[in-house]
Amino acid sequence: MRKCDCNERMGVKINSWEQFEELKNFFEEQVKKGLFVEIPVERPYYIGYSTNGKEMKWYADKWYKCLECGVLWEFIYPDFPAQGSVKKLSADDYTERK
Repeated sequence: MRKCDCNERMGVKINSWEQFEELKNFFEEQVKKGLFVEIPVERPYYIGYSTNGKEMKWYADKWYKCLECGVLWEFIYPDFPAQGSVKKLSADDYTERK
């Protein structure tokens, strides 16, 4: 039986290259182990408007879904000096996104 630790994990801001690589390696390892699956990013995490009124959308770089509990992890890579983040979304959030 597989066991995830999503309940113990929290979302984080990524403010160093080392932290980014650690998190990226973690998610890639979970996929290799068959605990998570990478799914296509379907919706923006933010919609804004340029000064001329044109709609602008920002998308996460990766979504990972836990196959044990259904939690969706949203992974936004840093573009330093801008921080990245990992955000935990509930299975209900993912269902609404489909």
